[in-house]
Amino acid sequence: MERTVFMSVVAQHQNLGDVWIRRNALWSVYPESKRVVLATGMPRDYLEALQLRDSDTILRSPFAFQWLLLVYAFLGKVAFILAPGPAPLERKFRGHIKAIVVLLNSLMVRISGGTVLSLGRSYSGKSFVGAAIERIESRICHLHYVRDDQSVVRLSGMTKRLPDISFLDAPLVGAPNRNLVLVSVRSYSSKALNDIRKLKTWCDSMGLTMVIVSQVKFDEKINHDLARVLNVKYSSWGAHSALEHLSFLDELYGQALLVVSNRLHGLLRGALSGALPIVVDPGAHWKIEAALSGVLETRGLDSLVDKTEGLEGLIASAVGRRQHMASQWLDNRSKLLEILSVVTLCHR
Repeated sequence: MERTVFMSVVAQHQNLGDVWIRRNALWSVYPESKRVVLATGMPRDYLEALQLRDSDTILRSPFAFQWLLLVYAFLGKVAFILAPGPAPLERKFRGHIKAIVVLLNSLMVRISGGTVLSLGRSYSGKSFVGAAIERIESRICHLHYVRDDQSVVRLSGMTKRLPDISFLDAPLVGAPNRNLVLVSVRSYSSKALNDIRKLKTWCDSMGLTMVIVSQVKFDEKINHDLARVLNVKYSSWGAHSALEHLSFLDELYGQALLVVSNRLHGLLRGALSGALPIVVDPGAHWKIEAALSGVLETRGLDSLVDKTEGLEGLIASAVGRRQHMASQWLDNRSKLLEILSVVTLCHR
């Protein structure tokens, strides 16, 4: 009897990064197994982007999900997955109760002979109680890893760091000759705006086209306003579904020389297609450095535009940098695939 995979896919459904990492989590372990997913409040286009099978069960009610988990755990053939992504260590009582319910579910599955996996969370906050609960969780899991060093510290070293689960995707083949510079921001300081202006001037001098895009629908207004200030094209999410917009962005990333962003998965999706990742306001976005340090080489936009020949030097070495980036990506992918395959083989 195959294990049945249980996982909550409740997330920021208009964030393509959340779509990407949850889809990878669902398909990374026991890919042939039936899935039961909790999707409270999630729209249809988000669920379509996860590419679930017709045979998978989608539940809107947490109580129905809990009941079915109890039934399947009794049969002893469950894989309970804690979804990747941001996981605030809650200070509020309600947050503690939710974490304890997840903990008890993990313990129940483990005792009944099931498998418990936590695949690349990123912990934030300083709640002592929240951190204590997650440290216990890490001991129950057959595999528990986080995507950044800060999360390892928050759990007092009782977990391991591995690359973000987005690295499970094989690199996409983009255009050999690239003429786009894609910019996508969640916020920006006056200094960052000045840096982007300098980048735009440089693009014009080099015959490159700057295009503003949004990886997250909530960012549409700020990116649209930025495009208007810079007098450049803005490619709107518009009425596209999440899957349609992701496909559209992949086409653009495949033509991009640089992807300039302070969205972690915007940088990673660009790198997947061969665009060199450049971080906007690197000092203000610790989670990017924490997640990519030692995993994927990035450059800060401020250092490039402020340094003499910084951008020219980057372009001169672009082919070699893309090859190095592809090698890093494949190394990270191999590491994740090896660990996940060992776990699933040992707990079939």
